[in-house]
Amino acid sequence: MTGAVVHIREADTRLDAWDDPARGRVNFRTLVDAEHGPSASIVQGIVEMRAGQVERRHHHDRPETGYVIEGEGFLLAGPDRVAIGAGDAVFVPAGLIHGWSAPDGPMRVLFTFAADRLSDVPYHWENA
Repeated sequence: MTGAVVHIREADTRLDAWDDPARGRVNFRTLVDAEHGPSASIVQGIVEMRAGQVERRHHHDRPETGYVIEGEGFLLAGPDRVAIGAGDAVFVPAGLIHGWSAPDGPMRVLFTFAADRLSDVPYHWENA
């Protein structure tokens, strides 16, 4: 299969946000998925967290990867609190309860799922 390269500028994407007790408070941009441009089998986006923001514990039915673009914070993975910072990558297996936090400053994380659309990735919130 061949196709044309699709160039996506972060600045041209829509900034979405979650701000509720079940999910926590984070901003995110979907860069690549079938709803936002030609894509098959991959979803990629950026989570933007300000100091003190938390994405609450949840799990997915499929694995997730994360790459810290800037800042530092924590991946709350199962019972562990893993310190992460710019240049770190993480692999979150399907079904692992996890969350993200940026207690001391901003943190931006590039996330990836093997799915056609972000809406195909169920979030199962632990406190919902």
